[in-house]
Amino acid sequence: MKKTSVKDITKFREAIKNVVSMLVARNIPVIERGDKAYVEYNKAGEPLCICIPSIPDDASDKFLMAIRGFIDHEVAHVLFTDSTKATSFVWNAVEDTFIERKMGEMFKGSRANLINTQKHVIDTVFIPKEMEAIAEKLGDQTRMFMEFYLVPVLRAWNDQTPFIDYMEDRWESVKEPVSILIKHGVDKMIPKISSTSDSVAVAALIVRLLVDKPMESKEPDGSDSKEKGKGKSSSEPSEGDCGSGSDLPWHDESDEQEQSDAPGDGEEKGSPESSESEGSEAASADAGDGGSAESEEDKKSDGIGDEPSDAESGAGDIPKPTKGDLEKLESTKLPKGAMDMSMEGAMKMIISSESELSTGYRPYERTYDFMGRLEHASEFFRNVLAASPKGFHMYGDADNYMVIPKHEAVFNKNIKPLIGDDIVATLAKDLERTIASQNRNQFVPGQRRGRLHGPSLYRLSVDDDRVFRKLEVKRAVNSCVQIVIDMSGSMRGQKIKTACAAAYTLADALARINVKTMITGFTTSSLAMPGKSEFNRSEALFLPIIKGWETPISSKQTICNLGALAGTMILAENIDGESILALLQHFSGRQEDRKIMIVLSDGSPAAQGSGLTGHLKMVTKQIEQDTDIHLLGIGILTDAPRRFYRDNICLNNVGDLAETLIKQMQRLLS
Repeated sequence: MKKTSVKDITKFREAIKNVVSMLVARNIPVIERGDKAYVEYNKAGEPLCICIPSIPDDASDKFLMAIRGFIDHEVAHVLFTDSTKATSFVWNAVEDTFIERKMGEMFKGSRANLINTQKHVIDTVFIPKEMEAIAEKLGDQTRMFMEFYLVPVLRAWNDQTPFIDYMEDRWESVKEPVSILIKHGVDKMIPKISSTSDSVAVAALIVRLLVDKPMESKEPDGSDSKEKGKGKSSSEPSEGDCGSGSDLPWHDESDEQEQSDAPGDGEEKGSPESSESEGSEAASADAGDGGSAESEEDKKSDGIGDEPSDAESGAGDIPKPTKGDLEKLESTKLPKGAMDMSMEGAMKMIISSESELSTGYRPYERTYDFMGRLEHASEFFRNVLAASPKGFHMYGDADNYMVIPKHEAVFNKNIKPLIGDDIVATLAKDLERTIASQNRNQFVPGQRRGRLHGPSLYRLSVDDDRVFRKLEVKRAVNSCVQIVIDMSGSMRGQKIKTACAAAYTLADALARINVKTMITGFTTSSLAMPGKSEFNRSEALFLPIIKGWETPISSKQTICNLGALAGTMILAENIDGESILALLQHFSGRQEDRKIMIVLSDGSPAAQGSGLTGHLKMVTKQIEQDTDIHLLGIGILTDAPRRFYRDNICLNNVGDLAETLIKQMQRLLS
């Protein structure tokens, strides 16, 4: 089983973020919590949130693919399903074909994801579960169809290649129910569904055609089913080789009163249409098991009410269901103990089994994690607290995370005295020399402007004026740097002030040589949830952006953010490994040749969870070995980071930056 790398995790989270953005207007969050996948609905049947399991570090490709497929599928429901019309499992199977087709048409990348998910579900669920399903149903084709093959057949009719291939050598197993559906044009209706109402109508027709009353209340010995099945028509031929009568069409009570006048009804199961599912061209009216052809009059009284046949109504015309049809559809449930073979059910099976196999680092949830601009944090926590979330106990309140103008004075008092203009200037010059020494300079001849190039003068004899040369400077490296500040409780006092001053100095010096920088931080914002000891972390992460890539270091907002960080911000626990992994997302989309993350910290992870130190070591090792991101740990008044970062230095005061940092930066920028 292939395990995910740091790149896989970062890419997966970015993909999830893109999908979730489709639901912003509908205010339906996708949350990561626990170990199960589900959708939470309100009383009206409208989705409130989509929950996916917390993703462990050792998640397999199967796990990630199932989660992505589950999200894509549920997002499709949110976008295209009219939840007020939702009914039974049969409707869901029909509706799924419609919403996935719409999803593929609207979002190009979604089609490939859905096809991969379909293949994955077939290989992981349908094929392994098939023998068990067939054995249990003892050759009852209608039961096999309704409880197992319903989804594959409908999807094959919807031109989904993986299911067409899957059903290729399985049509014979469900020949009888499929022939009935084909006779009434259901196979032509599936690709024409354009709304949830259409799905309800087609599902109601399937139930009317296939779901027999004895099938619903079937006793273990099957005696009642057989009696009721035989009693439907005196002219019905023997069907002993097909299990019970449950695969006969279901009829309303009003239809049953007309049974004695409908001798053709008993012959429908053996009708020539049963061979249509195999593509036979030799089907004829007298080739069925009943041995006699049905007249047009007989067909109209075959127990399907006034519903026209496919030939009468036109291929694929979707009939309007009666009130009785809708009631029957809504009351049709999977038998107790039957497997949920819908796409949602199949993906939940995969997620559950893969979740049990995972042993890597795993937080309980990421629902209340904050990763955004620091000035937006207060509003975020107000919204969280307004919902009164169960189990979320915040440090302080939302006001503790406010950034206000007075924080500029805090910066000037606590941080600015630690920053000297001479330090910034010296550091900037040293860094500039470092980069300049790596640049490649060369003269490019054959130019029409520039300095005269002697060896090119021969061109003049043939009226060619390209006799000049220009100096071309190719920068050895084009870099961006993310500076990360440890905001744990142990950093209070002089350490956090030193870290803020160092971050400001670094960003200022790098800006002078045109290197883009971002300043971020990490800590927690809530107490650990009780009873979640099986998870490595149950606190909420707080990962603020103090300065964005395009924000000037000297901007008032950046200065106020640093002032708040060194003044009134709550410094709690530090979960370094997961935080650093999450902050890697800020490099996504950056086009620079060299990406550098500098972590300013004072020691080891410290929180209520387990395995945090080992996880940090694993994360830094993966980043250093498997990504193009260069890590540098700077110990604030300590050399503790050397335990975790291959490249590390100790910083006792900001004045040491030029001396201690320049050698490391020379190597990282070269």
